Amino acid sequence: MIELKCIDFRILTYNMRKAFLIQTKALVFFTGFAISILINNVSWSQACCSGGVPISNNIGIRPVDKNIFSVRAFYDANVLNSFYTGTDKLEDGTIKRLSQTIFLQGIYGINKRISINTMLSYVHNKRSLVDSPEQSTTTNGIGDATFLMQYMFLDKKETSFYITIGPKIPIGKNDILDESGILLAPDLQPGSGSWDFIGGLSFLRNKFIRQSMSLTINATTKVNTYAERFNGNQQYKYGNEIQLIAGISDNYFIKDKLINPGLLFRYWVRVEDLADGFVFPNTGGSWVFMVPSVNLGLSPSFSAFTSFEIPIYRNLTGTQLSTSLRVSFGFQYQFTL
Repeated sequence: MIELKCIDFRILTYNMRKAFLIQTKALVFFTGFAISILINNVSWSQACCSGGVPISNNIGIRPVDKNIFSVRAFYDANVLNSFYTGTDKLEDGTIKRLSQTIFLQGIYGINKRISINTMLSYVHNKRSLVDSPEQSTTTNGIGDATFLMQYMFLDKKETSFYITIGPKIPIGKNDILDESGILLAPDLQPGSGSWDFIGGLSFLRNKFIRQSMSLTINATTKVNTYAERFNGNQQYKYGNEIQLIAGISDNYFIKDKLINPGLLFRYWVRVEDLADGFVFPNTGGSWVFMVPSVNLGLSPSFSAFTSFEIPIYRNLTGTQLSTSLRVSFGFQYQFTL
């Protein structure tokens, strides 16, 4: 039976303010760190068919216990070199892109059931011509943020089930102009300009098949709203998204270090974008990614992690530039407040 308890909102408000202040201080370091990495000369290129930050890919993190604060800082690179029409790959692509993002994520446990999950980002986008890489367009800036609440419905020894809900907050710019004063395409903007809703259901089963193995299932939706473009003369809406993620991980010890390899499969569906209520061409589709990952426990409170996203299926609406490879790596530190 699910146990529901009353919440002391004075304590809740105090803890939320404390967690926010800690993350605000961390943002000072994070912003300097992000700029130092992302402003360097990069010969890669940026993301297609989506704008802003890949926020909804990074929210399937388990809530933490009461008074625990977990900080994750990680780098994400989405390389797009493949043109597709439907399921057919085209060989005459003229553009390549890369979206590089540094994330700072903080999770704070208010009590044993409720956690706050916030995430900030800094984005570097670059689009260039395949035959003339010196002809490129680059943008940098703070990306959008999330402020999510997580509620643990069930937390038994071997089984956990929790929900995640909250807004994506449009703090990133979506009105950057090129050298000629023309508004850049949505996929080159650091932010989306829209308030969006994120919701997720997550299931974790320990001792799956063997004692050290875990099963993870996660379903996420992102419902987008309209954003103003061209000084309010256009209303643009990114297509709503649904993601289904399922996979397994295992634990091994090498000397005194915990190694946690995993393999996930991510199914992502995005409907077409809308401009002033009409379908925007060459947007939307469905993808399946294989995601191998490794987590290395360097100490009880500090770990490093990396993952690779490899597309194994695409079915795109119209002709689009699509992900060829996506790489993430970062660190996590956990402590008690």
